[in-house]
Amino acid sequence: MKKFIIFLLAFITIQSLLIIDCYAFSGLGSGTSGDPYQITNVNQLQEMNNNLNAYYILMNDIDASVTSSWNSGAGFMPIYNFIGTFDGLGHKITGLFIYRPFCIGLFGSTVSGAIIKNVGLVDVKITGSGYPGGSNYIGALVGYNNGGTITNSYATGSVRGDLRIGGLVGENTGTITNSYTTASVTGVYHVGGLSGSNYGAITNSYATGRVTAYFLQGGLIGWNNGGTITNSYWDKETSGQTTSGGGTGKTTAEMKTQSTYIGWDFTNIWCMCTNDYPKLKAFQLLSGSGSGTSDDPYRITNIEQLQEMNCDLDAYYILMNEIDASATSSWNSGAGFVPIDNFTGTLDGQGHNITGLFINRHTMGLGLLGGIGSSAIIKNVGLVNVNITGSGGSSNFIGGLVAYNCGAIINCYVTGSVKGDQRTGGLVGMMYHGTITNSYATASVTSSSYQVGGLVGTSVGTITNCYATGRVTAGSWQVGGLNGWGCWDIGGTMTTNSYWDKETSSRSTSDGGTGKTTAEMMQQSTYENWDFTNIWCMCTNDYPKLRAFPDNTPPTAICKNITVQLDENGIITITADDIDNGSIDECGIKSIEIDKTTFGCADVGVNTVTLTVTDNNDNTATCDQTVTVEDNIPPTITVSLNPSILWPANNQLRTINATINVTDNCSGTSYELTSITSNEDISDDVENAEYGTADLTFDLRAQRDGKGTGRIYTVLYTATDASGNTAVATATVKVPHDVRREEGNPAYRDMTEYNNIIIKPNPLIDYVIIEGNFKEKTDVNIILYNLLGEKIYRIYLSDKTVISERLSLEQLQPGTYFVEINYGAEKVIRKIVKL
Repeated sequence: MKKFIIFLLAFITIQSLLIIDCYAFSGLGSGTSGDPYQITNVNQLQEMNNNLNAYYILMNDIDASVTSSWNSGAGFMPIYNFIGTFDGLGHKITGLFIYRPFCIGLFGSTVSGAIIKNVGLVDVKITGSGYPGGSNYIGALVGYNNGGTITNSYATGSVRGDLRIGGLVGENTGTITNSYTTASVTGVYHVGGLSGSNYGAITNSYATGRVTAYFLQGGLIGWNNGGTITNSYWDKETSGQTTSGGGTGKTTAEMKTQSTYIGWDFTNIWCMCTNDYPKLKAFQLLSGSGSGTSDDPYRITNIEQLQEMNCDLDAYYILMNEIDASATSSWNSGAGFVPIDNFTGTLDGQGHNITGLFINRHTMGLGLLGGIGSSAIIKNVGLVNVNITGSGGSSNFIGGLVAYNCGAIINCYVTGSVKGDQRTGGLVGMMYHGTITNSYATASVTSSSYQVGGLVGTSVGTITNCYATGRVTAGSWQVGGLNGWGCWDIGGTMTTNSYWDKETSSRSTSDGGTGKTTAEMMQQSTYENWDFTNIWCMCTNDYPKLRAFPDNTPPTAICKNITVQLDENGIITITADDIDNGSIDECGIKSIEIDKTTFGCADVGVNTVTLTVTDNNDNTATCDQTVTVEDNIPPTITVSLNPSILWPANNQLRTINATINVTDNCSGTSYELTSITSNEDISDDVENAEYGTADLTFDLRAQRDGKGTGRIYTVLYTATDASGNTAVATATVKVPHDVRREEGNPAYRDMTEYNNIIIKPNPLIDYVIIEGNFKEKTDVNIILYNLLGEKIYRIYLSDKTVISERLSLEQLQPGTYFVEINYGAEKVIRKIVKL
């Protein structure tokens, strides 16, 4: 053995010489006790090998998972021959990886005088590379603790090697105090859950990890050679070991019971969380944020963190949000949530609710909190739909919020059901010199025993401005709608301005308080000296509610479908009142809005509109309804035809050009040629007319019944908009019987001069002169027809403002002729006679 120790020391010395270099520490600090090196990352942790006699502190949690790829797979280089001080300050190093042959751990070895404290190693993977066959002195924290001091430290993960293998330390010749490990440990011999072999002192420590070895193994210590082991334990079930080189073996249940740990300081060093092993207070105990002080309270965001309150009973807590506790119905084999007992701190719900809390246990002291001390304050907490049952004949002290109240309860309430035996209440089971202020319970309370009340089962203390409405079902003795029994023999209860509902509770009496009917309980005037400005509010047809809690009940949004019509501009505007069909909220409606108010042509048809109702507490509700937009305004259409008079009536087809003007309040309007009719038979007199299309050009015959008054062609166009509304317009083309008598025709005036045009002489012998003056330059087309409508002469003049044309007609036979003069958009037809 002596030779082996000499070899070990020589190995450690060589390793130390190999890693010492001249590099300075890369972080802050100078390495003294007054100015220690400040480690913030795993690289700086490795740099500790550069100065083994310095002071170091961890500034934060360290992620060491990258070490699995260091040094070609060998991982972190252990810190050998450490003689300085390392204080983790309650921080953790996670994922440390080492795969080396001999004397390994975060610290390969320590020297007498070394101090390691307040450090946690999480999920380590420490393996002797010679395993199996030659990997010795291996521990998660220290391989060989040669005279060093380890305190307030722990390790989780796995440790593997051959000889002297431990979950925290491979071999200990120094001291280990207030430390533990849950790491699994695998080796050949001298293998222990905490330390493989021990020559030193181990106090107030424990191990729970699985231990696997061939011989000289133990749940706490593999082999103890003259060392002292005091008040230290191992879990016989989880370790798989019933023996140890030292310490006391316990069952898992015993290991999770505080009374097991004799002489341990559970005030300053350790804490006991419900259904868990002891934990060190040097480390963050709760999974949420905060440190538990009044300035930095623990911040609870879920039901698991609420349960963790058992880990620190004298701290400050706040709820950050609504808590869904419905999962507790399946916790602990159906027993549910474990009450937070012996609480002496402060819990401020900040107006948040805990919903669905479930407890079903065969013990006393059930509620969210089992018991609270005189310094405890519970405020602004709402419990919604609790299901708390004390089963068995000794289930006493059962309350929705607190089982046994010696502290202060302010602005709290409970709904749901509470069942128990003696001293059972909707809010509190029993109060002893505590106070309840501005609180209420609507939970049903059921018991087969006595001292049962809607608010409190048994009370010694003060109840102010509180009420209860839940049904109370119990025996006939010491049962009340508000308070079951006032304990007058030990001080009694002072109940001020507090009430219960005689109807809903089915109780006409109470040991304190005033009974009222349901109608009276729903009237603000009932509640004398209550502060309805800052603390309470009264909704219509309801009991008072605490302003600390937002009214989370949304309004009821009620909508109706409507049909609206676009105006002449293609727009319609609606308001929320047009859609609302009587939306309601018991505490009042702040606003009603719709997501769309103006509709246009693009919205014709069915539109979905969302109505949003906001109550006075900013809760909202919506409903979707349809707004059917209609366009019932028809388009406007006008028609003009050119020419509108066909002359001469020479039985020839003439081309007619139509001009259409269509307007509508919406776009997408079309038109079509619908029909061409006449006062005469026109079976063969209309050609090239494409009915049902937007045809603007067609041919009409210049013909009429010689015995009639003239032919009138009536041309009908139909306009249709996008909504199917229609409008029609007509225009006419006339073939007159006597063109001179046709209104609008120049010949109708029977004069030689028309629009500054003069035809002379008339009658004539061998020539005629045509003169004219125009306001602007225009093209002039002069055509001469005989009585058969045949064109016998034509002259075209361009860009004229003045004309004076002499036409020689001496070659013509005597008779009647017609002169047609076209200029601009005007036409003049005059009859002339040749003698």
